[in-house]
Amino acid sequence: VTRNYFENLVRALENGLCDVDSNGAASSKATSSKTAAGSSKGKGGRGKGTPKASLSSRITDDLWSCEQCTYANARSATACNMCNRQRR
Repeated sequence: VTRNYFENLVRALENGLCDVDSNGAASSKATSSKTAAGSSKGKGGRGKGTPKASLSSRITDDLWSCEQCTYANARSATACNMCNRQRR
């Protein structure tokens, strides 16, 4: 269940941050556009649509990684939301 939710969340993020419902399925608009694009899935289950670099650079602009546990926190957080270590 968690894997499917995560894969659908990533797919939704790649398609312009559309809503993800509580069952983990991206909105029908996002999934149908991804299907229509004809992206193929390999062993990892990820579509080959958006390059990793463009997605990761958009995400990391708003996050900082904790030095202790590597959790990706919101840039506005002054302490890690996972282990409470202060940001340096």
